[in-house]
Amino acid sequence: MKRSSSVIILTAMLLLTIASPLAAAATSVSLSANPTAQEATTDDEAEYDIIVTNDGDEDITVTLSTQQGNDCSGFSSALDQPTVSVNEGESETVLLTVSVNDQADGDCETTVNAQATGGIGSPASDDVTVTTTAGDGGGLYSVKMTTDEQLKTYDGDSIESDSVVWDVEVENNGEQQANVQLEMTSDSDCESDTLDATVDPQVLQLDPEDTETVEVTVDVPDGSSTEAGDHCFILKATVTNDPNAADQAEDNITLTLKIPERKECDPDLQFTSHNLDPGDSATNSFEVENIGNTEWTVTANAQAQDSDHDITGWV
Repeated sequence: MKRSSSVIILTAMLLLTIASPLAAAATSVSLSANPTAQEATTDDEAEYDIIVTNDGDEDITVTLSTQQGNDCSGFSSALDQPTVSVNEGESETVLLTVSVNDQADGDCETTVNAQATGGIGSPASDDVTVTTTAGDGGGLYSVKMTTDEQLKTYDGDSIESDSVVWDVEVENNGEQQANVQLEMTSDSDCESDTLDATVDPQVLQLDPEDTETVEVTVDVPDGSSTEAGDHCFILKATVTNDPNAADQAEDNITLTLKIPERKECDPDLQFTSHNLDPGDSATNSFEVENIGNTEWTVTANAQAQDSDHDITGWV
């Protein structure tokens, strides 16, 4: 009796594809201000950092303009850059200056309007409003914080522990020596559920017009595997020796870390080959582990290395 010839069936090639729907390019812009309220005198203008963020899918050109409220007699405003170009996912900072003369009194609301245009997307717009109070002279106690880049995009490619650092300048722009307490805080519009930030040093002593740099460090323990999206932090500075305990001089600055999406998987095939006699069958399994930092879809297909065999029904 002749033994039936055995057939060696080569492993089917399993093809993985990331299913991501095609999306039309969209133009989008958002504005924020730091600080949102400040006092101005005839000797000391109020300055605001207007952060222009491109949160759309294409590079944009943004035209900025200002508009003041009805109760703004004696107030005037100016932007140092009326037009800025912002790449996708990045931000630019524009300086808004509000000046007062001897006729200014009370509060004045200044609204900065943004009109953004891109390549093929529809135009987009946004606005932000700041409030300037006319004072009767330079403030005795005052503090101001600035940084070159409030929005940073994480560019690490390791899944090991990492960190991102901001250098923030703290200035005593008051008339008296200032003891400044620094702390990290958050609110409903700015927080991070998975990352923590620290500031060093936490206490400064600054003479009038003195400036010192502090470091804000955000630990990224999972590196590029950290949850994708924007992680927001607020650095708050308070002049603790301001005798007005109910309303001590303070300032805050918003820092945002953007973690890009990482779509990766780790596949595992139970058997790489089967040796079967004619009419026999076997079962194999294929597992895929999502080792990225966002949800995505995997599709598995079977394809024979020999085009004469149809194995599309194997999966």
